[in-house]
Amino acid sequence: SDKTGGVVAPSFDISGLSRAFGPVGGDIANFAAGTFDPPDIFKDVKLLGGIDLGSIINKVVNATPDVAGGKIPQLNTIRTTANINGGPREVFLTHYRWDVDQSLLLNTGMFVPKAGAAFFLETKLLTPLDGTPPDFAVHGELSRFGVKLLPDPMPPLVQLNFKSVHFDAGTSKKVDFAIVFENFEFLGQLSFVNKLREFIPMDGFDDPPYLKLILPPDPRPGVNVGFTLGIPSIGIGIFTLQNISFAAGFYLPFINDPANLRLAFCERHQPFILTVSLFGGGGFFAMDIGTDGVRQIEAALEFGAAVALNLGVAKGSASIMGGVYYQKAGSEFVISAYFRAAGSLSVLGIITVSLEFYLALTYASKGAASHGGKLWGQASVTVKVKIAFFSASVSISIEREFAGSDPTFLQTVAPGDWTDYCDAFADYPV
Repeated sequence: SDKTGGVVAPSFDISGLSRAFGPVGGDIANFAAGTFDPPDIFKDVKLLGGIDLGSIINKVVNATPDVAGGKIPQLNTIRTTANINGGPREVFLTHYRWDVDQSLLLNTGMFVPKAGAAFFLETKLLTPLDGTPPDFAVHGELSRFGVKLLPDPMPPLVQLNFKSVHFDAGTSKKVDFAIVFENFEFLGQLSFVNKLREFIPMDGFDDPPYLKLILPPDPRPGVNVGFTLGIPSIGIGIFTLQNISFAAGFYLPFINDPANLRLAFCERHQPFILTVSLFGGGGFFAMDIGTDGVRQIEAALEFGAAVALNLGVAKGSASIMGGVYYQKAGSEFVISAYFRAAGSLSVLGIITVSLEFYLALTYASKGAASHGGKLWGQASVTVKVKIAFFSASVSISIEREFAGSDPTFLQTVAPGDWTDYCDAFADYPV
């Protein structure tokens, strides 16, 4: 699967040899009777790390070469001559090919084939007889389909409609991987935000602004592709909306981990800013959702006031903000209420002094943080001084954890102690 870009991870055992199709797997008696049933041999194979391949491909009845064609995966090895490692050599050519059209692709609720849907996978491995290094080439493509997130029985929130997901890899070239979106739409409780789609370029994943390979020893090796789109500020009278951005990223695993999509309206470190006169606020929203369910949701909203003054030789600004931050990952969550006050003063653009005070009260579930299951507070003061090209900053922080509730009666009194206590007041032994 690390050669196929994670689109499909083939993993099946060979259980027989067919004169027409070569090595085959699954129930030999079933195959000899003319029926190819994908779940027999692909029950553990995943598409996009979370869709069972056997469940989306229908049975092939009367499975003969003339009828089935490429609908049955074929694995063949022949001895031939090929140009490899700088010249012609005697090699063993191992060829794997599988070509599935729309007629065999099933709608499973999560996987939605569309008109013209197809799946194609081809691998060629050249092994020289003289012991020189082998050469391989892999090409795969899954086209014209949709994926609904979340999986059953949870109600779907997003449907991703793909024109194609394709990859090419080989011995002498890097992995060429591209996702071409047709569109996507929010479903159910998120359908009210479909208006955002008008501002989202659907070709952002095709030759994307960033492509990152994640390699071992990382526990989730794969490919991350995505983009961030800045949206111009909007100003009408005393109303101003600025620092707006939209980000989307798609993770495709090299192994059977679930694929996932991350959508973000602004970011935690770069929230949108909404001001009306001297009052304002901001926030962000991000959702990481995969073929296995919602991985993470985080959001923050804040409100306060800000003012700025420019006298020519000197200028300054001050702001006071309060807000709430929430994060949920799996069954764990973090919720925090915070207060932030900041101010800065600049003289002739040469000397600048800034001060920030931050105070937060946070509660997290037991597995979400080091203080999990308890309430704790944080406070910090940061002072930064800049003179011409020199700058320095000093930060002081403190953190305190609340003691929590007293232990329960069951935690303080052992069963034996309670029995002895009852015996002391009972007329008859307990």
